[in-house]
Amino acid sequence: MLFSLCLWVASAWALDGNDRLDLTLGSGEVISGWYYTAQDGLVVLSGDNRFTEVPVDHVIAWRCNGATRLLVDFEAEMDGAQSVVDAYRLDPPSTPSPMVVGTLAMGLGGAGHAALGDWGQAAGYALVDVVFLGLAAHNLFVAENGAVVLPLLGLDLLFRGYATGEVVREAKRRRARLEPGRDPTPTGVDPDPGHE
Repeated sequence: MLFSLCLWVASAWALDGNDRLDLTLGSGEVISGWYYTAQDGLVVLSGDNRFTEVPVDHVIAWRCNGATRLLVDFEAEMDGAQSVVDAYRLDPPSTPSPMVVGTLAMGLGGAGHAALGDWGQAAGYALVDVVFLGLAAHNLFVAENGAVVLPLLGLDLLFRGYATGEVVREAKRRRARLEPGRDPTPTGVDPDPGHE
């Protein structure tokens, strides 16, 4: 019970996207931005319409939301973020290939999201797909108004295209989380400022 409470308290203090970080590097450079993620020895900040990767071991001081914090707290936050990534990699959710979920999404609205286990999105996309197809069928067979069938089918295809793009990006994102190690050279930060 006490252990669960400690884990809950620790997770309540974990960094999230609302936290603005100012990271001071060993070179004296200060990198600022909003916390995005941390894994494989890098902390990623967003800001100025870009992402900046900063090596965790280059950080010598930090501020979070304007408050100076101990370096040991930063290291604990990074270790916690890495342990979440490691747990995800050890027991990842089933993720079909982007091609499979894309094909399913184009074939039937919501099917790609269902393959990823995102049942809420799958239901929403399936409902909209059924509405478009139902309206087209009603106008073709009941109202005998074929003039609106083609635009309705066009809207349905456009909608499926959007759903396909979304589900393919999500499948790629999930699969990318499983790949350990990225290029250790951070974007926008020279890890060795004395090296030419």
